[in-house]
Amino acid sequence: MVAWLYLWPHDERTTAALNTSSGQIAAGQRFQVSIGDSWEKADKKIRRQFNPSYTMWEKPSPPPAYSQTVDGPVLLGDATVTYRDQSWRNGTITLKLLNGRVVQISWSYSPLYIDT
Repeated sequence: MVAWLYLWPHDERTTAALNTSSGQIAAGQRFQVSIGDSWEKADKKIRRQFNPSYTMWEKPSPPPAYSQTVDGPVLLGDATVTYRDQSWRNGTITLKLLNGRVVQISWSYSPLYIDT
């Protein structure tokens, strides 16, 4: 029992990958990022935890697309930025922003996925 508790994951990405493979919050904190943080602050917090294999920015667009990929930060209006975690955890962390501030954090992890 003691060994299991000692070996149990202590970081949020590992916990997310092994316990709650996906989810979202609109209040509080997840992955050291707090709702209400500026994008610049949130970006630094995420990059201290891992080096994303890519970062994708999207902003809303009219139907049928509903969103469009854009280059660089979008700090006015609505936007989302997704960070790809290609460690063994295999997942993404997405920040929804409103005027450059985090209003929602979502994640999706699938550690057993094999990329072919």
